[in-house]
Amino acid sequence: MGDDNTERGDESFHSARSEISGESTPKKAQVMKKSKRTAGEEVEDSAMEDEKAVREIMVNMKCLHIAQCMLQNVQCNLEENVHLVTMLNNLVVPAVRSQEAPIRERGLLCLGLCCLLGKNLAEENLTLFLHCFAKGHPALQAISIQIICDILTTHPTLLSPPPMPTNADQTEIEANPLQKPVHKMFAKALKSPEGDVQLAGCTALCKLMLTNIIKDTDLLKQLVVAYFEPDTQGNVGLRQALSYFLPVYCHSRTENAERMVAVAVSVVHSLANMSEELDEEEEMVGMGVVAAHLVDWTDPRRVIGAAGALGTVTGKEKEVGGEVHLSLAEELLEKVLTPGTSKEEKKIFISMLGKLYISPTCVPARLRTIFDLVNEVFENKIATDATSRNVFTGLQASLSKCITETRAQEGSEKEAGDTVAPTAELNNDDGVTAQLQTELDADATRVEEPDAEGTVMGDDDAPTEVGDGEIDMDMSGLAPDSAIQDLLDSFGDEDDPDLM
Repeated sequence: MGDDNTERGDESFHSARSEISGESTPKKAQVMKKSKRTAGEEVEDSAMEDEKAVREIMVNMKCLHIAQCMLQNVQCNLEENVHLVTMLNNLVVPAVRSQEAPIRERGLLCLGLCCLLGKNLAEENLTLFLHCFAKGHPALQAISIQIICDILTTHPTLLSPPPMPTNADQTEIEANPLQKPVHKMFAKALKSPEGDVQLAGCTALCKLMLTNIIKDTDLLKQLVVAYFEPDTQGNVGLRQALSYFLPVYCHSRTENAERMVAVAVSVVHSLANMSEELDEEEEMVGMGVVAAHLVDWTDPRRVIGAAGALGTVTGKEKEVGGEVHLSLAEELLEKVLTPGTSKEEKKIFISMLGKLYISPTCVPARLRTIFDLVNEVFENKIATDATSRNVFTGLQASLSKCITETRAQEGSEKEAGDTVAPTAELNNDDGVTAQLQTELDADATRVEEPDAEGTVMGDDDAPTEVGDGEIDMDMSGLAPDSAIQDLLDSFGDEDDPDLM
């Protein structure tokens, strides 16, 4: 940057020179000199100062833009690169501390990119970005959310719980101190009246939940409510992001579907109350649509890997996560049986019960628990109309069928396990295979009159029974009868441990 005001520069030079030489001007003379300045000259000087400040801002913005583009295209450890450390200290940090909003915002972007290259730097400055979100204007809040999302995606261990305590007396695991403020930031962003901040918070939270970095059920509930509530109807970006996120999140992992089950009842309760308080000009999707979405998102058959690898003794496939709808049925039935539940909510819960998928591979004890809850519904006469009674009757029949199939399968597996007798294929010390030794032992147990030495003396032409079938022991084609007899006699020694 050059200074076009050469006259003023020369004047400043002479002023500094006079001060160094010890020359001084009386205060009265300085006041008289200032009084001679016209108003036009003061305005001109003010305009020149403003122009110089603008030029300084533009130069700083250009330098920060170059640094930002460079940081977006490098992949290294920042602490090991002296040039990046110098740039951080001399350019980025002063920009973050600047009083000018454009410079401060671009400095925060560069600082966030530097944090992606160093975990220690990210851990030190994460609270700074949280402070910027709490105290900044909407644009700065959106930038802070995006930076925090990128940092947590790059360094997910920043939210991990601390290591297990080495002290045996300390059994409780302390939570990560950064977890609570991060969750609070996302909760505040989802409730923000600013659409851009709400969209930035929603997309960032969706990314972190899909990567399993954040697992908070309260935030999941807020996302589901935001998807259906009328206040977000005008935020098309948020609705589009959630329409993709919610089914993918639930169908990608069984654990995610179980978290949706944990919030399903409270989501219905919140949206039902919200629908009752709507104004005449406001619109909202029907509760039947909400219930259908919740049932579909928690369907165990839609979870990736729902059928496959886990097998039983009988070779039948076992469904992975098949108890997700069973857990939802338990939640819904307990809510139906709760005295304070409104009539409208009971109607919604009963409609959801009629759409659940109950797998026969579920644990029999849990099936029996749900069956008892359905019987309790009939005993308390909660199902007053025909539709409700049909739903509970169908659910009861499905549970009874699953219990019967499970018991039958367990019985067949037990019988199969009792009849299985594995045989060894290793050779014994005498060089005779263990299979032949097993057959000889079986023959010895089936002959009514063994000889004195305990050997089996059967008819050479008759088959010898082993196990449940008949195996032909005709060895005439293998060796002479005398050789076979010698072989059998060799096992007649009472001291042979194999025949004891």
